[in-house]
Amino acid sequence: MGTRKLWMMNYPSGSTSKVVLQGDGSPTLERLMVNPMVILLAENDVQIQYSIWKLLTADGFTVLNAGNGELALEASRGHPGPIKLLLTDIQMPRMNGLELCRNISRERPGIKVLVMSGDLRGREHAAVNGLPFLQKPFTLTALRDSIKALFGQIPPLK
Repeated sequence: MGTRKLWMMNYPSGSTSKVVLQGDGSPTLERLMVNPMVILLAENDVQIQYSIWKLLTADGFTVLNAGNGELALEASRGHPGPIKLLLTDIQMPRMNGLELCRNISRERPGIKVLVMSGDLRGREHAAVNGLPFLQKPFTLTALRDSIKALFGQIPPLK
């Protein structure tokens, strides 16, 4: 067997992976630590929801998905552990994101909230309610920066 090379990859979420290059050149990936931070994602557009889920899980976050505010509230009630962040669209059927924020904040005091919208009025709705806002479409860097701004940094591993 030939020489093995090792790389450590640190994700913004606090997760760490080890990549080992085997003698035959094939890489193996092993997740060493996973950030226990749980994010509740409420987004009614399935394609956008999937894209955001993919970005967040690639960074090591655990993501609970919901297609509207009512389903997000059910997901929150059904999750036994802490949820650190609610990432929600403002405009959704059944229960909009602002109403979801009010409800979930009552049930989970201390939860951080980040609202997003593709509608230009979304920023105004967020500001009136004192909520941090992310304009859609956004980049991975903008999403990461918004999460870091809420926590000061990504919450450390426990």
